[in-house]
Amino acid sequence: MMQDMFCPSAEVVLLFCLGWSAMMQDMFCPSAEVVLLFCLGWSAMMQDMFCPSAVVVLLFCLGWSAMMQDMFCPSAVVVLLFCLGWSAMMQDMFCPSAEVVLLFCLGWSAMMQDMFCPSAEVVLLFCLGWSAMMQDMFCLSAIVFC
Repeated sequence: MMQDMFCPSAEVVLLFCLGWSAMMQDMFCPSAEVVLLFCLGWSAMMQDMFCPSAVVVLLFCLGWSAMMQDMFCPSAVVVLLFCLGWSAMMQDMFCPSAEVVLLFCLGWSAMMQDMFCPSAEVVLLFCLGWSAMMQDMFCLSAIVFC
């Protein structure tokens, strides 16, 4: 957040808000999140910069789908999360090993349950940030923590 390195300003702020909101509330408030996801996906789609094509498309679809419905329909979302994790796992490109594993587990877990269990997701988001914070690899310190 302080350095604004690998992400555009908008994306850094969105990621920060998403992480902070989830940590503070320990739940998913659809309205705020769908807007954030949509903006994140749209911004990445327009720039096609820091993400692989597949990830950008997935983020955009996730945001668009949620924006249209203004709610989380598990089926579509869990499939996207699973694909995002699987894609990263297969390529091991834009994420450290620990992070792709977390993304994969998040998607797999959601796929198995076909629902959003806030607690588990919040913990995964926190662990993802903490892990990156410890390694300080592909993310800004402030962002990965949140």
